[in-house]
Amino acid sequence: MENIFKRLTIALACAALAFTGCNKYGIDEEEYLFSLYNNSDAVIGWYIPVPGNRAEDEPELPKYMPETIANPYKHIFPGDKYQFLSYEVSDFYLPGDAVKLYIFKTEVLSQYTWDEIREHNMYEYCYNLTVTELKENGRKVYYEGD
Repeated sequence: MENIFKRLTIALACAALAFTGCNKYGIDEEEYLFSLYNNSDAVIGWYIPVPGNRAEDEPELPKYMPETIANPYKHIFPGDKYQFLSYEVSDFYLPGDAVKLYIFKTEVLSQYTWDEIREHNMYEYCYNLTVTELKENGRKVYYEGD
């Protein structure tokens, strides 16, 4: 029963974060949680971990390269944006949690193995996104780069 209430709370929180407005690629704006704008000069990849999915002594990044980083269709080119859908943020995040969003330069991804990247935490930036901050920023996150 408690699990049902958690899922309902999460669903309501996701609905509260939803966009309003136009229809792009057959998806209503209401389905987007937030947008990541790439204002840097680099092509970037991103990763949102599932909370509580690792032991404390493990590196921050997962053992295997996440699909969002490995898939070039999920990469964001300079001057472009990526709009996150609700399913791209794990249901295990509770409404009061900060969602971690890791940014990687694809240049680094091509020069190093995932084990090296993981061992040395070679991500460019990690956002801790709260619902309040996202609302205050119009559900927009800007990556500026170096």
